[in-house]
Amino acid sequence: MTGRLTIVVSGKLSVLELPAGSRLRLLSGRVWLTEAGCARDIVLEAGMSHATQAAGKLLCEAQGEALLEVEAGRAAQVASPASGAGEALAALP
Repeated sequence: MTGRLTIVVSGKLSVLELPAGSRLRLLSGRVWLTEAGCARDIVLEAGMSHATQAAGKLLCEAQGEALLEVEAGRAAQVASPASGAGEALAALP
């Protein structure tokens, strides 16, 4: 998929499979990200963004409910979310 996807992350663990260089922008809320191959976790608050360093899985957990925009230049998919979290809302052109 090329373009943007906006997802709701609601207090449970979500798993995203993303290519390197994908950009995540938090529109609202607060999320904790764990990127495969990275030594440190990232905490994003509303208005902050993060670019993935390598292709692979990204674990995402919100404190409460958060709205996360994901932009990928190559194929990306939302993997089966752990514990039923992460709801795809809309694919934006």
